[in-house]
Amino acid sequence: MVLFDRLNTRFEDSAFAKARLEKFLSGVRPDDRIALYGLSSGLVILHDFSDSAVALTRALDDFRPIESRETTVTTFKEAHTGDPAMDAMINDTNQRVSDLYMGRRIASTAAAMVTTANRLAGIPGRKNLVWVSTAFPISIGYFQKRLPGTRPERNSFDSEVEKAARALSNANVAIYPVERVIRLGAVLA
Repeated sequence: MVLFDRLNTRFEDSAFAKARLEKFLSGVRPDDRIALYGLSSGLVILHDFSDSAVALTRALDDFRPIESRETTVTTFKEAHTGDPAMDAMINDTNQRVSDLYMGRRIASTAAAMVTTANRLAGIPGRKNLVWVSTAFPISIGYFQKRLPGTRPERNSFDSEVEKAARALSNANVAIYPVERVIRLGAVLA
């Protein structure tokens, strides 16, 4: 199964990721069985299991998610008004809004993984999930660079991530994230 994650992929990376995914899908062989899912505002099945490169590529082409607020709001530039107190207040507000939407991304992605695991659980044997995404944060504040004037936020989503990991493990699903492929421009294979 391939998951094209637009919720956690920056807009500027999505065209490259899609092109690499199309190249990957063009190599589908008759003995391959691949399902294609998409994640943006929710999880969608773009195409159920198939051995048709043409059908899978067409399904990917038809996937036109809207840029999600959760993705765009989690990045912003540092304020430079000339007033350090005002900059600190703006940065802190922007950081808190960013953290709120980051939390929504984490919860939505974890829920999508649980749903995927539940769908795949009925298929016998080991299943592979190729997760095409720029990045997936699992916490807020621990590893993020904070802007000047922002208060440290420490939110962990351990329970959601653990629930998703347990569901995937119980369904015998191995995840292969390809985030580095997108960023480095390597060939998805």
